[in-house]
Amino acid sequence: MTVDDIHAARFKEPPEGAPYRWAIIRLQQRIAASGLSTSEFSRTTLIRAPNTTYRWLRAEYPIPKEVRDWLLGSVRLIDDITTTDKEVADG
Repeated sequence: MTVDDIHAARFKEPPEGAPYRWAIIRLQQRIAASGLSTSEFSRTTLIRAPNTTYRWLRAEYPIPKEVRDWLLGSVRLIDDITTTDKEVADG
C-alpha cells in the first residue's frame, strides 16, 4: 500500500472552492506519510491543538501562511536562541 493509497483511504477531497486547497491536500499527505494520527501529528509536528488541524482539513479556516510555507519546504530560519548577551556584546 502506497502513501497515496493511505491518503485516499484516510481523507476526503477538500471542497473545490476551499482556500489554499493545495495546502489541505499536502497537509493530508504529510499526515498520512507520518504514520501518526491527525491528533498526534498536530501535537508533535505542527505544535498545534488537534481541533485547529481538523478545522484546516475541513476547510473551516484557512491554513496560516507559516504552515503553508512549511508545507512547501520554505521554512524561515530564526536567530540562535542559545547566544548569550556577552557573546553579542563581544561581537
